[in-house]
Amino acid sequence: FLCYISPHQLFTDIKSMQWDNGVIKCRLDFTGDAFETEDQRNWTDASYKTYSTPLGKPFPVTLSKGEDLFQKVTFQAGKVPDFHYEANDIININIPPGEMLELPAVGISRSTRPEQLTDNEISILKTLRFDHYRVDVHLHSDTWKEAAEAAINEAGKLGYALELALFFGDEPTRQCHEMTDFFSHARASVSLITILHKTRPATPVDLASKVVPLLRASFKDAKIACGTNAGFAELNRNRPATGEIDYLSYSIHPQEHASDNKTLVENLKGQEYTVKSCVRFAGTKGVWISPVTLRRRFNANLESYEIPYGGQGVPPQVDPRLMSIFGACWSAGSLKYLCESGAKGITFFETAGERGIIQGDHPARWPEASHAECGAIFPVFNVFKFFLENKSFRIMASESDNPLMVDALVMVKSGKLKIMLMNFTSSTKKARMDFCKDLLIISQLSDESHKYSGSIVSSTGIRETTKSGYPLLLPSFSLTFIEGMIKDS
Repeated sequence: FLCYISPHQLFTDIKSMQWDNGVIKCRLDFTGDAFETEDQRNWTDASYKTYSTPLGKPFPVTLSKGEDLFQKVTFQAGKVPDFHYEANDIININIPPGEMLELPAVGISRSTRPEQLTDNEISILKTLRFDHYRVDVHLHSDTWKEAAEAAINEAGKLGYALELALFFGDEPTRQCHEMTDFFSHARASVSLITILHKTRPATPVDLASKVVPLLRASFKDAKIACGTNAGFAELNRNRPATGEIDYLSYSIHPQEHASDNKTLVENLKGQEYTVKSCVRFAGTKGVWISPVTLRRRFNANLESYEIPYGGQGVPPQVDPRLMSIFGACWSAGSLKYLCESGAKGITFFETAGERGIIQGDHPARWPEASHAECGAIFPVFNVFKFFLENKSFRIMASESDNPLMVDALVMVKSGKLKIMLMNFTSSTKKARMDFCKDLLIISQLSDESHKYSGSIVSSTGIRETTKSGYPLLLPSFSLTFIEGMIKDS
């Protein structure tokens, strides 16, 4: 039960809380303003938040001039026993009992930069075996056909099927007819269509009922999704009808409330909770995550889609950490928890530019946020290369003694293992995996071999065999790619 995320406030009008962790008895008393608690896993935060003033009051809350506010929280703790800490410098990765899962479909989003992909960029990107190419089509805009035509051209050259995120306006039937007519003359492979509305937080029932039959008739081989362009909170609070669709869809980013490295790593587990909670009300429908980004694309309290940035300085959607080893480790962690939770499809990041997996042939638009040179291939590129070249493997769930420091994504096929081992920290760690034998480190990306600047990735090139049971040495901020064999049970 605890893995399911409540769409609304868990507790309201809180007077006190008390708990016992088996060692210490604690108590909180709340006075003054009214306090309530929400489940922040709606935004993939691995936490609950207790706050005042209640959100049920008209927003924004009106205060009169001279009005006094009073809030008080009192914390009490019982006697704290003597605590003896025994340091263990080896982090163990274990395999709990459980079924293995099929790999989900994994895709990439079209770049939001103004330039189309060059032939050189396409030749680099098509070496990755992505399953689909997400393109946002704003049918309520007068210029959607030009943007769609450019995207179709890129998808054709890449050899990727299209994932169409269709944003409808107030004339959905007319817009759907125009869209289907346009694509009937285009040579495009469409694998998924997501139905969205330009101003509504999640797909309205009346919109889906109007356009699903039209889309089914024109795109007989495509799957159809409803949901939200925003995060799980919007889907959880505005659950669309699931009768005539194939998937429920929502996006993920880890920085709704905090932005430090540790928070980003803590929030990886929260991604799993969203999928498991979605499965609970999705019925027989699959869960589709699109897109996963490192930063928020837009404010879901104000908008339903990203508006082109027109401000000064670096856009809020750009996070230089995506170009770093830490960004690659976080991406591998996101793959791990979404795959292990049973997501059927995932779309990540963008192709090229500061929000992409390569810099591409154009210089950085915001040098203050990125020192990447033209042609730079970011470490995250190698995550998808390793994952996508092993599509015949299956996901095997793994557990770490300390997942905030070191974690692993494990794939298996006929006893053969493929593993990505992530060190999220700024210090060297040791990890041990007793479930496998004949380990072979095929490559290792670290902060020592690839600096934060986002220059062209080159692995250490090592191929080192490690005996079963011996710890692996993981440099700070490192991603280690491993092959091996699973031990006989």
